[in-house]
Amino acid sequence: MPLTLDKLFSATVSSSFVVLGETVHLTWCPSKYTGEMDDLAREMQDEETADILAILALEEAGDTVGARALAETRERRNAAAVRRFLSEMLVAWDVMDGTVPHPHDEAGLNKLPAWLVTATFVAMSEENQTDPMSDPSSDEPSGPKASSGRSRPGTPSSGARKSSEQPRGK
Repeated sequence: MPLTLDKLFSATVSSSFVVLGETVHLTWCPSKYTGEMDDLAREMQDEETADILAILALEEAGDTVGARALAETRERRNAAAVRRFLSEMLVAWDVMDGTVPHPHDEAGLNKLPAWLVTATFVAMSEENQTDPMSDPSSDEPSGPKASSGRSRPGTPSSGARKSSEQPRGK
């Protein structure tokens, strides 16, 4: 049976964070981080780098007003991008407007304080971290473990060398 987009986008992850003594629960879809979202992230990173260099140049030139204005523009642009990411990836949450969940589309997120939107984004990001490569270290010293005995002398496990009939690079 072919993979449908409905099935692809149905796998969700749950996250939560605490705000004002209340736990906010999120359900979001990692698969909705698409090529379009990756392009947006790269564009944001490029703009961020250019902005930082421009801010530093303005500060070195003594234009603190211009540097501050550019920094504020950068913050507004970043906040808009975070709202866009959230609106695409967030499936459900329990931030309530009375008895119904507050909308998590861009317009709804735009009506919330920036710190709450950022906290939501951070909670999703933390849940999306890769697993550690190894177990956490223990307090016990590590060292070589005792061998169970000598290995048997070389036994041919894979037989003789074989070559491909195709020359390399062809």
